[in-house]
Amino acid sequence: FRSENLCSIYEKKGEEEKVQEELLVLANISYNSGNYETSLRNCQRMLEFTPNDINLKLRIAKMAVNLENAAEAVVQFRDVTEIYLDKKMTEPALRTIGSILEIDSENIEYRNKLIEILKNQLKTEEATTHYKILISHFLKRKQGDDAINAARDAIAMQPLDLDLRKEIIELFVAGEDTENASQFARELIDIYLGRGDYDEVISIY
Repeated sequence: FRSENLCSIYEKKGEEEKVQEELLVLANISYNSGNYETSLRNCQRMLEFTPNDINLKLRIAKMAVNLENAAEAVVQFRDVTEIYLDKKMTEPALRTIGSILEIDSENIEYRNKLIEILKNQLKTEEATTHYKILISHFLKRKQGDDAINAARDAIAMQPLDLDLRKEIIELFVAGEDTENASQFARELIDIYLGRGDYDEVISIY
């Protein structure tokens, strides 16, 4: 009660630092008493004064996750990710992108950002894994052209990995895109024919 009144008084006086101090007291009291929604609201009010406070944004995001407020959590993790990327802080950005994808596995924008970071770090296998997830999401959404582009990018990254091409064919089959599955299969057959590996050609048929 005391801090609520002080917040109001300090706001009228324009003393922002003291408002933030009292909001922090309120947020902690609410959190410690198990009133997480009130604590979240107080943290959000604090953010109005310091909109780029990474620690505060992460605190809000984690509380939002606990409250199953996915939208708010993604907003805060996204903002923190962009701050990290602007500062070239790649490893923390990877962690917050991971948090976004845990909440929203079909977030195409941040799946792509993750792939680009992994490619820049030469983490080819990890990037490939996320390309395959991306292809599945595109096929699920009936975005065939996007799925093809993602598949082409994955193949370009590992052109000699023929098992990857097989997996991509299987993804298109599972996504009921038989036309493009057949196209990738024909390309793989041509490679095997060029090598004289007829058993592999038969296995594709």
